Amino acid sequence: MNLYQVVISAINTEKSVKLQENNKFVFFVHKDASKDNIKEAFLRFWGKKVKSVNIIKTQPKMRVMGRKGKQVKRLARKKAIVSFQDNEKFELLKFTHTQNSPKKSKETKKISKKEVEKV
Repeated sequence: MNLYQVVISAINTEKSVKLQENNKFVFFVHKDASKDNIKEAFLRFWGKKVKSVNIIKTQPKMRVMGRKGKQVKRLARKKAIVSFQDNEKFELLKFTHTQNSPKKSKETKKISKKEVEKV
């Protein structure tokens, strides 16, 4: 498995914020990722030694959306609770900035009504 695809994103919920006080962080991970892959990804990309990894698999659920009661199936996901060693500190803000966030291209900009009329 490609280590670039192991960790997808961080999870920010009330429960995950409480876990951060105990040096534990929650992430969405690839469905085929193993505990060893997750440990290796954190060591290689962020230089952090992982103490333990707990994995949670969520089942797909049916949800009712909208007025007409349209049923939508929510996808199954895999979460990892990663606890770092006591001397390791991990800042979640630095993690979110390392992800490839979509950048605004210079070509796209707001066009005024006058410019639209000229075209």
